[in-house]
Amino acid sequence: MLQFESDLIKALRTIQEQQARPLKLPKKAGSMVYSSGEASDKLFLITSGVVELSRPLDDEMPLTSGPMRGQPRGQARVKVKVTKLGWVGPGGMVGELEFHARRDAQRQIYPKRYFNARAITDVQLLELPYTRLLEALPGQPIVEEQLRRHVVSWLDHMAETIGAARFQPMQVRLARVLRDLAIASAPSGPVAPTNRAVIALESCPPQDEIAIAVGEERETISRQMKQWERSGILRNGERQMLIITDFQRLSEIAQLGEATRRQGHDDSRMRIDTLLDRGDNYRARNLALQLVERTYPRSPEIQHRACIACARAGGAEEAMRLVVRFGFDADLATLWKTVGKGFANPLVRGARDREEDDSSEAWEDDQSILAERKKRLDQLIEDISVLAGRLAKDAAFAPGTKSNRQAFLRRAHQRYNEVYESTGRPFSGINAAAMAALLGDASEATRIAGLVQARLPPKIENYWQAATRAEASALLGFAQQAQLNMAAAAKMEDATPGRRASTRRQLTRLKGAVAQECLDAMLEALPVEVPIAYSGHMMLGDRMDKTAQASAAFNLGEKLKVKLAEARVGSAYGALAAGSDILIAEEVLRQRASLHVVLPTRPAEFVVASVNPGDPPGEPGHWRRRFDHCLAQAASVTILHEGAVGLTERDAVFQAGFRFAAGLALLQAEELVTRASMLAVYDGGPANNIAGTAMALRTWEATGEALHVLDCDWRQAGKGSDIVAKTPFRPVIFVWSEPDRVGKGAGQIRKAVEGVMGSDRPLLGKQTQDAVVALVCEGMAEAADLAIRLAQDLPNRGVTPRIICDFGLALDPNGQPSQARIAQMRGCKEMPEIPPGQVAATEGFAAEACLEKHCNHSFQPMGRVAVAAKDKASGMPLPSVRMFQVLPP
Repeated sequence: MLQFESDLIKALRTIQEQQARPLKLPKKAGSMVYSSGEASDKLFLITSGVVELSRPLDDEMPLTSGPMRGQPRGQARVKVKVTKLGWVGPGGMVGELEFHARRDAQRQIYPKRYFNARAITDVQLLELPYTRLLEALPGQPIVEEQLRRHVVSWLDHMAETIGAARFQPMQVRLARVLRDLAIASAPSGPVAPTNRAVIALESCPPQDEIAIAVGEERETISRQMKQWERSGILRNGERQMLIITDFQRLSEIAQLGEATRRQGHDDSRMRIDTLLDRGDNYRARNLALQLVERTYPRSPEIQHRACIACARAGGAEEAMRLVVRFGFDADLATLWKTVGKGFANPLVRGARDREEDDSSEAWEDDQSILAERKKRLDQLIEDISVLAGRLAKDAAFAPGTKSNRQAFLRRAHQRYNEVYESTGRPFSGINAAAMAALLGDASEATRIAGLVQARLPPKIENYWQAATRAEASALLGFAQQAQLNMAAAAKMEDATPGRRASTRRQLTRLKGAVAQECLDAMLEALPVEVPIAYSGHMMLGDRMDKTAQASAAFNLGEKLKVKLAEARVGSAYGALAAGSDILIAEEVLRQRASLHVVLPTRPAEFVVASVNPGDPPGEPGHWRRRFDHCLAQAASVTILHEGAVGLTERDAVFQAGFRFAAGLALLQAEELVTRASMLAVYDGGPANNIAGTAMALRTWEATGEALHVLDCDWRQAGKGSDIVAKTPFRPVIFVWSEPDRVGKGAGQIRKAVEGVMGSDRPLLGKQTQDAVVALVCEGMAEAADLAIRLAQDLPNRGVTPRIICDFGLALDPNGQPSQARIAQMRGCKEMPEIPPGQVAATEGFAAEACLEKHCNHSFQPMGRVAVAAKDKASGMPLPSVRMFQVLPP
């Protein structure tokens, strides 16, 4: 879409206001601002509304910037095959191209209008005659240069639009049209609203006009928009309103077609890196593969990221297939030549580029960035060269591969060593040494480690160099030096939590190859922030007045400050009940740790049950204000159960809330390769019910992790008893048939599922939607085992399964499976981004499994995955769900 510099628009408005009779021009929706072929004598600044620019079909116009293929700059003419070229919204302008292309400034001869400019909403325009602009520009060279740059950008944009109409897939062209229209319609002006998830187009053009802009038939556009509506990207509102409900996803599709310069490629690369940094591995995988398929089939940077994203999302086999497909397993000489050629020119403009393998059209670089690109290429060559070894190393330590570990380690050592001997770079060298040590070849390990250490620069510049030096010292047997070097690595500015976790994982894999005392010392020298679960007694207003609560809060606050600092808390997981919970949350926020709130019920219900009762006499809303503040500052908020909960089930739901929070802390600890702990504010008394702090302590003690207890004296403990936790929460397995549901109804899928299960039948829930079977199990280990068995056996029965495991309120008050409650669970919502055949688990399932002693399965983070369904009440898309891959013990 057209982009404008705010300084330029401000300067033009100033010039407009300084004329003798500044003119304001209102235009009604549908009226013409000007038409193609008219005389041009002014430009228009848009203060409100949206203007559409178009050209008559099969017309021609000159391009005075941006050389077209085979034509020198300034002489290109292009035949326009589409009419809609873009939309301009508030803060933009139209009519500037003819001023820039004037033939004779002295005689004021200007070309005729190139475009039709039509108001598609009511607009307010400011007229700026070319004569007035010519008078003002000589004294403002900066404004003149900004205007020139803007026109060049606009011409490039138009060339991209025309190129998209010729070469890009229909979905990309449609996404681009809708995205540009949304940007132009945004109240803030023509700036991409990257921070807005939902954008409403108040007066969207009809589909036949959109079809003309895209260059397709109306029926084709209608089918695609209906598909996007099912996927939660957009929906139709009242009258002519179109609501973009997931602007980020629409933009990602549109940006697949904007790769006409290096900047487009680099932007795509950075978008994938951002997704990987956030842990959204499946979104990174999908975006990278789309770019490889449609736009950059020769880009080694995008290909490499596709492999990495697949591996991180649990698709090790898919990642290895991609390595072979991209040729990353070739001999090094061939690989380096291929990588260098693709790095020089990954751009594909049309069919000719797809057929030719010629890097002579490599992108031109400014001399100022050649050195940086050379450095990036060198790093890329090493990363791709060792990719096969890296995947083999990961496979060696994956669950269920212990019997083949030595073979994977030998394969990894061979590749790492081959790359190191050819490049001498420390990353491949230290990994070759580590693989040799794990294979039992101590002499080879020390030889390579010694070479790596000798080749490191005298002055360590970054975290990876420092960590490599520490690992080399450990492999050489210098335990004390390894500890000191690792401590130095921890102090580097770029020692991010993710990098620390990666190094800690590598150190744990060296168990048996390096002395355990040395590994423990290195892990101690490379600390990571600890995740905690928390729970504590409430303060009740009918038992404690304002003074008593203030005194208790002050005393507890001092203890909390010390304990949280000592425990190196980086993230905290729990609820926000009046009293201990809120006091802990406030101190966590003061110490700049991340707060992750888990509410067992909807906020309004939770406030009534657990926040308002804490208000002392005469102080209504005291705890509610603090609750709202913590909720607003939280890094994440999870509502465990959004449906109605009866009084008889409330305790079970509140107990499940703590278990979920505790499981999240354990999952986070596993990702950071550290140990979680619990902080409890507890009076030492017996449990009153299954939802209180006493039962939370029992739950946590069963994990064997560290527990920190702070005393309190304000709860009136009950008599206590042996409480048996009867809960309606159960694991549920949802099974679809993918990718083709035609001819495979619920009955056929159920029959195939029952054939796999045989006599081992858990409770069978009813179908929740389409052809879905829900299996309600008793235990987490049982559910995980069954899900893996279904994934392995259903393909043999003609079903390509999509399997999602969830944990939630699945039983009714009578202890029977509830169709209505099962339908509310997150796992029953289709998640198209998850490839068929994998066993996926929601965050709730993975968290509960971490607390169950007998569930030894592993859970690998997949990232956040979009849900296809929408909220029935609002029609808005449901939030994405954090998912894990279930791996066998």
